[in-house]
Amino acid sequence: MAWTDAKTIGARWVQQRLPEDLSGKRLELVSFDSDADSKFFYPGRSAEFHRMINSAIARAARKRGARTNYVVVTPAEYLEICEKEGVEDSPEERQAFIEACHRIRD
Repeated sequence: MAWTDAKTIGARWVQQRLPEDLSGKRLELVSFDSDADSKFFYPGRSAEFHRMINSAIARAARKRGARTNYVVVTPAEYLEICEKEGVEDSPEERQAFIEACHRIRD
């Protein structure tokens, strides 16, 4: 996938998820150490393409006044949380979990 595709996905995510004014806020974005980890949560998405999407999101967030940082999430962490909370792993649960890891903080 190309940078233009990443920008389009990032712009859509920003439009749906971020307020216009992020002054003084910090946006935490999910990062992955490997393609396998990225594809576990986002089937078909390489870690490099995910980084491109994050870059597009971070640029938009900075324009709105936010600082950004990245949090590495692994399938092992997710599966451990599922086990502790008695949640069965599924594609829907993975998607909900990983999207909840993107956070706006003060």
